Amino acid sequence: MRAVQIVWLAMALFIVGCGAKGPIRRGARRIAMIHEAVTLEHTNPARAVALLDAAGPGAGLERFRLELWGETLRSIPAPATSWRRYIAAGLPRDLDQRAKVSLGRILLQQGQRDEAAAVLEDASAEGDLAADAELLKIPGAVQRRAARRMAVRDPAGLHRLDRSIEGTVLPRLTPAEWIGRAMAWRRTGRPLQGARELSRLRWHGGIERLRREELARCWLAAGRPGRALGILPRRARSTVKDLLLRARCELKLAWNLFPARASRAHFKRAADGAIRVASFSPASPREHIRALAIVLEARTEEGKLGLAWNAWVRLRAAGWSSSRRDWLGRRLGVAMARQARWTRRVVELERELPDQKRCLEFWTAVRRGVDREALRRLGAAPVADLYARWARKMLGLGRSNSPIGAPPAGVSAPPATVALLLRWGEAGAARREWRRLGRVQLTP
Repeated sequence: MRAVQIVWLAMALFIVGCGAKGPIRRGARRIAMIHEAVTLEHTNPARAVALLDAAGPGAGLERFRLELWGETLRSIPAPATSWRRYIAAGLPRDLDQRAKVSLGRILLQQGQRDEAAAVLEDASAEGDLAADAELLKIPGAVQRRAARRMAVRDPAGLHRLDRSIEGTVLPRLTPAEWIGRAMAWRRTGRPLQGARELSRLRWHGGIERLRREELARCWLAAGRPGRALGILPRRARSTVKDLLLRARCELKLAWNLFPARASRAHFKRAADGAIRVASFSPASPREHIRALAIVLEARTEEGKLGLAWNAWVRLRAAGWSSSRRDWLGRRLGVAMARQARWTRRVVELERELPDQKRCLEFWTAVRRGVDREALRRLGAAPVADLYARWARKMLGLGRSNSPIGAPPAGVSAPPATVALLLRWGEAGAARREWRRLGRVQLTP
C-alpha cells in the first residue's frame, strides 16, 4: 500500500514540475506545505493559513489550496488584512465573491461602513445574493439599492430579513423588475407566488406580452397547465416561445389524464404545436430540440410510432443530450417492441441505449408469444435484475441465486492530485477535484 502511495505522490510531483530538478523541488515543497496545512487546519489554523499563503500558485491542487485557505480564514475568524491578501491572490469568481462577502462582514463589525459597502457592492454586481443581505445592514441609499435588488433576485430572502423595507421597495419596481421577481419565485420553487403577483398587474405593449408569458410559465410550474393555456395568445398570434409553451401545457394536461383515452387529444395537440415550432426558421437550436423532444414524447404516447421514430432520428442528428433521453427512448422502444413491424427499429434503439437493452429484449420476447429461448437468456444473467426475475417467473423457474442489483462498475485509477487528496482524508475535496478535472478535459 505504501508503495502505491509513493507512486501517486511521484505522479503528483511530476504534474506540478516541468522536468527540471529546480521546478520539481519547488513543486514537492509546495505539495508538502499544502499537506502540512491540511494537518494543522483544526489544531493551528493560523499556521495553516500562513502555509497556504506561502505555498503560492501552482499547477497541482491549486483550487484545493484556495478553497482550504478561505475555509481556514473563516474558522479563525481572520482580520480584514488577511482577507485582502487572500482576495489579492487571484481567486476564481465564486471564491472571490464569497471572500468579498466575508471581508464586508468583518468591515461592518469594525464600523467601517463605507469600505464594507464598496466591497459588498462589488460582490453584488458579480451576482452574489449574500452580499445584498449584508448591505441591508447599512442604512440609507445603500440599503435601499440592496433591497431593490433583493426584491427582484431574492424575494424570499428579502421577505424573511426585512418586511418593512420590502413594503417600501415593491411599489417602486418597474414592470421588467416585476417579471424578474416572478422568475426568481419560479426558479426557487415558489411559482404560485410569482403567478399571484403577476396576476394583479396589467401593462400595455411588448412588456404586457412578456408578463403574460412569464405568468403562463409560473402557472405551468405550479401544476396548473389549464390556467397557463388561458393566459397564452391564440395560435394565430403566437410566437415561437408561445407555441412551445402551449405544447408543454398540453403535454402536462395529457399526463394529468393518462392513461384515460381523453389524454390522447392533449398528446395530439402537444405534438401538433411542437411540430410547428420545429418547422419555424426563427426557432433557435435549443427551441428546435425542445420541440422535437415533445413530438417524440407525445407521438409515442399517442401511438403514432412512425412519427415518433422520425423525431428520434432528427434528435439524434442534432446531437441531443438530455436526462430524459433514456426514458423517452425506452418508452418508444417498449411500444415498438410490442409490434412485429418495428423489430429493426428496436434493435437500433438497443444499440443506442445500452442501459435499456435488456428491457427492450424482454418486451420483444413477450411480444413473440413468449420467446422461451430469449427469456432463458435473460433469466440466466449473472446479476438478477428485474428482467431476469420476470423472465424466470414466466418460464416457471424458481428465483435465481444471483445477487439482485447492477454489475460492479469498473473503478479507474484516480488522477494523481485526486489520489493525494484521498490519501490526506479529504474525500469531499477529492470528489470536487475529480469533477473539475473532468470538466477541463471535456472543454474543447
